[in-house]
Amino acid sequence: MQDFKVLAIEPRQNCASKFQRVLMTDEIYSFYNNYNVDRNSISKGETSLPAKFYNQTNERPVSICAIVGKNGSGKSTLIELLYASIYNVAYITGILKENRDSDNPIEFETELYTSIYFERQGAFYRLDCLSDNIELFKQNFDESAFKIYLNKSDLQASDLTWLFYTIAINYSFYSLNSKHTEWLSPLFHKNDGYQTPVVLNPYRDDGIIDLNNEQDLTIARVASNVLTIHSKDGSLYNELAPGKKAVAFDFQINKEKSSFKKLPEVVQELLSAHRDDIINSVINVFELTIKIDQLNLINGDLLEIALNYICKKLYLTTTRYRPYRLDEFKFIKEFSKVDSSEPDSKKVIIEYRFVPESLLYLLKKIKSNPSHITFKLSQAINFIENFEVYYNLLVNAAEPIEIDQLSKILTGLASASNKDLIRVLPPPFFNIDIKFENGESLRSLSSGEQQKIYSSATWIYHLINLDSVVSEPKSQYIRFDCVNIVFDEIELYYHPELQRTFVADFLDNLHRLPILKTLAVNCIFITHSPFILSDIPNQNILFLDTEKTKKNEKNGRTVIVKTDFKTFGANIHEHLMNAFFMAGTIGTLAAKKINNIVEFHNQLTIAELTENQIEIFRSEYNDKKEEFYFTVENLGEEYINNMLKNHILKIEELLDDTAYRDREILALEEKINALKKQRNDQD
Repeated sequence: MQDFKVLAIEPRQNCASKFQRVLMTDEIYSFYNNYNVDRNSISKGETSLPAKFYNQTNERPVSICAIVGKNGSGKSTLIELLYASIYNVAYITGILKENRDSDNPIEFETELYTSIYFERQGAFYRLDCLSDNIELFKQNFDESAFKIYLNKSDLQASDLTWLFYTIAINYSFYSLNSKHTEWLSPLFHKNDGYQTPVVLNPYRDDGIIDLNNEQDLTIARVASNVLTIHSKDGSLYNELAPGKKAVAFDFQINKEKSSFKKLPEVVQELLSAHRDDIINSVINVFELTIKIDQLNLINGDLLEIALNYICKKLYLTTTRYRPYRLDEFKFIKEFSKVDSSEPDSKKVIIEYRFVPESLLYLLKKIKSNPSHITFKLSQAINFIENFEVYYNLLVNAAEPIEIDQLSKILTGLASASNKDLIRVLPPPFFNIDIKFENGESLRSLSSGEQQKIYSSATWIYHLINLDSVVSEPKSQYIRFDCVNIVFDEIELYYHPELQRTFVADFLDNLHRLPILKTLAVNCIFITHSPFILSDIPNQNILFLDTEKTKKNEKNGRTVIVKTDFKTFGANIHEHLMNAFFMAGTIGTLAAKKINNIVEFHNQLTIAELTENQIEIFRSEYNDKKEEFYFTVENLGEEYINNMLKNHILKIEELLDDTAYRDREILALEEKINALKKQRNDQD
């Protein structure tokens, strides 16, 4: 089975500083050190790493590499060059189409100059994105140099199967901000059936992550993953984390989700007055089989909650989400007019009106654009269409619903309506919780445990969907069989124990999915975690550092560090010193406190001092004595602790001070007395 690897990224001459930042021009940044990569060819050197090191089955091999370095060394910049290159390829092939609902039009990035090197299906590739001159070069394993494979005029959307799909996960608040980097924006809007070859997670609107929306979406993805895998081949993807085996789902009605009370009063009144009009429009546009008169015959709070939720969600969609904030979508619209009740009045009166034409335009747009932005609305619409099924399933259930039962019913609904499973899950006016075999539940876990499950749910969800895509040459609809997963600072929010197990847990999750028979996976970790690095051999790691010299400042300051340090299984102290280029492995404040004692000792012992000088030192020591004592008595490193004790004893000897010696004698006497008491008790 052939490997898939993203091998290297190269910023080329003329690449704009907004893309290149600190990276060096024409420097090939290689992720796998046993490959010799240059502009003309790629050759594979010897490696001791077994092909199936990260995959012990007979399925397609999994490749894992990492980028490490200090903050500001260009790690994320390097990966963003990959995203930008994919963006330009998607633009020039027509996959990224002009989105007139966006405040920022999609534009080609003319100042991007890069080369992307990768290996797949028995060949090496070099993708050149040199402004609008985009070309693909190919070198078969039995060849010695690249040859032109596709030029710009040959690039078609249907030809992109030679590329790979990238799933990027980055929860840093300050990364991937489309408010400052506009080309990122369309890469968050994933409503194209996995055709644009990259998806950025989590969703950001002008750089802002809506945490509540993200949690709802991710819990829905967790539920969808569990139920989808179960329904596919009878196996269960139900161990969401070690010791966290999902066995049932619990659904609780949340009336607040459909309440109008936090909306402006005039909006509340209009939504209430025109609720039937809104629902009737939904029924007509989405071609539901249930009709408004049938709904009006159903009594009960649950239907009221569902109908109110749809009205509220439609209104909020036009106020919160940029693609739908255009005036033409606002079905509750603000109008201004001059007050005519008084002659010559110039007073302006603001009125709000229900505009049915705008509502129809909005609904048609939502129907034609079934993105993650509106998946909650889709769930609510499916709910009223199949109200009786959901009512019997969720309201009449006295206990949490077992996975088998829920999977059977919901997959049946999804199949009958030709929808993704996530869109037939119970809507957000039900709080979903997942019950574990050990009695815990998903929402009761710590924030770190939840974050780990959520990040896993994201890439698993996308992999399942990518695996389900069917290539349709007639419509130029393509399927990617190579997937690149980027974990950028994935250790955020994680306790060291969760970092330590992350790579192993990732592989366990990956190998439990029935996708490796059809998808090849490459994984790139951008990390500051020595625990993650400990599971990756050094030949698969790109080490970056910064070098502030005038020579390098012209084109950038990042340098590639060559090292023989063996990262795999190395202890944490060695990782910190060798892989992360740290000046030390203890806190800077602690180091300063230690140095204060050492420097005071050195000043006192370097030369003979006069009585007057000794008196000055004695006074200074009295001021510092308490801090010196605390530092020595609380220091965790035994060797340094003993050294500092000797320093203090020497200091006090020279200053005719016996305070520390007396403390030591007292401490030893107490220890002797304790040992004597212990001996007597045994006798």
